[in-house]
Amino acid sequence: MVLRKSILVSVIVLVAVSIIGCSSEVSTKPTQQTPQATPKPTPTPTKGSLENPADLGETLIVKKMGKVFEITVLDYLRGDQATQKVLGANMFNEEPVKGYEYLLVKVRVKYTEGEGSTYVGSFKAYVGGEGFDQKIIVWPQGMKDLDLFKKLLPGGQTDGWMAFIVPKGKEALLAYEVLLEPVGFIKIPAN
Repeated sequence: MVLRKSILVSVIVLVAVSIIGCSSEVSTKPTQQTPQATPKPTPTPTKGSLENPADLGETLIVKKMGKVFEITVLDYLRGDQATQKVLGANMFNEEPVKGYEYLLVKVRVKYTEGEGSTYVGSFKAYVGGEGFDQKIIVWPQGMKDLDLFKKLLPGGQTDGWMAFIVPKGKEALLAYEVLLEPVGFIKIPAN
């Protein structure tokens, strides 16, 4: 009888272990993996934006208020050479204070698409985030100023020089403005 009880206990234990072992759930569903976030590439800022200004030789294309403009820097002059040229043209031209210099920029503005006539627009030079307005000067012989109040029809273009007084030896950004807000930038290197 002791033997029967031992066998009976052994059978009960085996059955219990079998039942417990069979009660675990086996899944045939595919394992769901937590999707790993794939790093999204950082979009390159638009060429001509503050974060990615156009380089010299590149044409800045500005689309604003249903009109499209192409702005190209044709030439520039800065440093002592520019300052001497301006001061030599007329004794009433403003002399830059210490640490500043003239930046002369020749641009072409082309009104490529839109309806009706429009003015050329306005420009500002930025150095280190600070804006510098155009200076009204008597231009040296052979240099004509950019007429900002000239009206253009689609397909029309004009060119001319602009003068700014900016900090010496620092890269400048020439900004094309619409309604006094900069909408496109071109890098002007420091000398």
